[in-house]
Amino acid sequence: MAKKDIVKHQFKKGESGNPDGRPKGSVSLVTKMREALDKIHDGTQEPYHELLVQSMMKDAIKADGQSRRLFLQYLEGMPYQPPFIDARVENKIQLTDEQFERIITRRREQLTSPESSK
Repeated sequence: MAKKDIVKHQFKKGESGNPDGRPKGSVSLVTKMREALDKIHDGTQEPYHELLVQSMMKDAIKADGQSRRLFLQYLEGMPYQPPFIDARVENKIQLTDEQFERIITRRREQLTSPESSK
């Protein structure tokens, strides 16, 4: 594709790429859920988010390993898992040490960049 063809198809200044996109003022599901968690429960006079944390703690305290693991992951985050790179000869990939180091360095940068945590 020639450069002038690419420029012809680019958005003009001030023009939206999705003019029929989400209507202004609409609220996402996550926003609605957060608002609901801030409301006060009639029976206990506590916010729902407090009740949710208490319920999760009760489940984690029980002998339920999955609930405990989930609760700790919310507190501490997922444990670090180094990337697995299979560089066996059977894969028919022959890399020099320099190429291998470049790949490893690039992958580490990807894993530690702020964009990778999204």
